Amino acid sequence: MDSLTLTDFYAAWELFGTPALTGAIIGLVLGLLGVYVVLRRLVFLSAAVSQAASLGVALSFFAAISFGAEHALVPSPTVGALLVTFIATLVVAGRRGRSTAWRDAALGLVFLVGAAGTLALGSRIVQELADIDSLLFGSAVAVLPEDFEVVAWVFGAVLLVHVLWWRGFAAVSFDLPGALVRRLPVGFLELLLFATLALVISVGTRIVGALPVFALSVLPAVVGARLATNLPMALGASAAVGAVAGYYGYLLAFLHDLPVGASQTLVVVAFVLLGEAVRRVPAPPLRLAPGIPGPRAGQVRATSRVTARFAVAVSAYVLLRPVLAGVAQVADAPALVDPALVTVALALGVAFAALGAVGAVVVLRRPRLGLGFVVALGWVLAAGLLELGEELVRPVVLAAGLLAVAAAFREASHRIATAGSRR
Repeated sequence: MDSLTLTDFYAAWELFGTPALTGAIIGLVLGLLGVYVVLRRLVFLSAAVSQAASLGVALSFFAAISFGAEHALVPSPTVGALLVTFIATLVVAGRRGRSTAWRDAALGLVFLVGAAGTLALGSRIVQELADIDSLLFGSAVAVLPEDFEVVAWVFGAVLLVHVLWWRGFAAVSFDLPGALVRRLPVGFLELLLFATLALVISVGTRIVGALPVFALSVLPAVVGARLATNLPMALGASAAVGAVAGYYGYLLAFLHDLPVGASQTLVVVAFVLLGEAVRRVPAPPLRLAPGIPGPRAGQVRATSRVTARFAVAVSAYVLLRPVLAGVAQVADAPALVDPALVTVALALGVAFAALGAVGAVVVLRRPRLGLGFVVALGWVLAAGLLELGEELVRPVVLAAGLLAVAAAFREASHRIATAGSRR
């Protein structure tokens, strides 16, 4: 059997497009909200909420068996899951000012009550267990159109809330005394933050499954928090990583016949590893060589900043090539993914890294920083010369190498500015 390609994927877009876009949307919103999950040390919130949702579904089925499915007080399984999830959110959010230890204990309580309650009720509703599994842990392989609409509306509304109120959420999460001084509605913002987190986690688990939701609510934020220098950048980077991982995870599953949830998880894990490697490429702190005049140092710094931004732009194009392949196929514009453009990106990456290494040694007189550029140069060359997955793996690795070059230039610019301010 011939191996599948991106052309095959986009030729069957009507079949595979909905779950791929669903993964991207869920990854984007979970990536953004995951910054609060990671930085507030609520990593197991996803697992706790999933168990609370399972208890809500089990309670709904148990009530239907006990009182009749048509009884006015018997909620639908989805409504039951949301109600129990909301109660769990109140328990976790608790009273403001409670310690992190209390939050951890509350998460453990929600998880254990949800798991034990579901198991206990499961013995009474054995015939409904298959329905509970399908309701709770939907498959990312095939997403129904109505489920995609739910994802689009719910996650779109949550994204809008967090884009408009991110300053308030940031204040109550990381600067509570300042939020109180500014008389922000701390209690309301805290509850709204946890409610939106619980909502997207429960709905996402229902649509695509627990494993990818747990991964996308934690790991993209790890990348963003490690690479970004401020909270807005961390939020944007985490959202971008989550969206790309959700989409490319489905692509990887299609190309290599893998389970979708596991594939999305592996892709975001790969992003974490690449992000950590990018972060470690630049050398340790740099002191400007005393022989460099101030104006010349300014020119070097400006050049480094411009080069870093250009390298980021080139890496973004390379990273998005699998997506542009679909645009090119639909718009009949093969120039968007011309192989020559990858060659150009490779040449630019090699040139940037080589010039950076020479500049670090000759101009800045810092061989250790030059070593960082040499490592980035080797990374870019490896992505271009080694036999990597042409359709998906090579663009991701090459884009990470270009980002490593950009990170080295950004480090040089930052250290020059720091050294200049100390003079």
